[in-house]
Amino acid sequence: LESVRELAAAAAAAASGPAGKKSPKPKKDAGKKPGAAAAAVEAEADVPMVSVSSALQLAPLLVLGRRQETPEISRLVEGQFEGVESIRIGVRCSADLLSPEVGARLNPLLLTVLGVHDLPAEGHLGQTRDRIRVALAAFGRRDESEALALPAAGGSLDLAWQRVFFLGPMQQRALREFLQTERIEVEVRDRDAEDTGEPRSLAYGV
Repeated sequence: LESVRELAAAAAAAASGPAGKKSPKPKKDAGKKPGAAAAAVEAEADVPMVSVSSALQLAPLLVLGRRQETPEISRLVEGQFEGVESIRIGVRCSADLLSPEVGARLNPLLLTVLGVHDLPAEGHLGQTRDRIRVALAAFGRRDESEALALPAAGGSLDLAWQRVFFLGPMQQRALREFLQTERIEVEVRDRDAEDTGEPRSLAYGV
């Protein structure tokens, strides 16, 4: 026991320096430049804040969950701010949003407009190439996509625009007959003079 105490006292004396005095703390260099971490913080503070405005269609998640393990939807936003080429914004669900019972009662149907292709260049006839919309009229409802701009060269635009319709108790055979006898109207609107650019839902036939 005495030898253990002697070792402990010797270790304490060695740590505190000679004559039991504590070793002086190193003085800070007043002229020392900030380290790498501080420089990174200062550089980050100089970067201007930017904001991105984008709309995600979340209703398709109700249907996508029935076909894949993790319902997910995302959108690529390009050319809205300086210094960043593009940014992807998305939503991912950890499980299906509809239980089998609710899904069977709502009976959702997903329609997708993949894109617009080979539009003629008719600016001299009032074509608004910076505000192209797609309208979809079906099942007593008419929706319009947000306005998008055509590329500078070419008349094609990738949309992947999706709308969900809840058919309720309609059976598969009745739906097949409806699709064979009725029409689902798809319009490409490129001549609207006044347009805010926001997506719209209108009464059927407007």
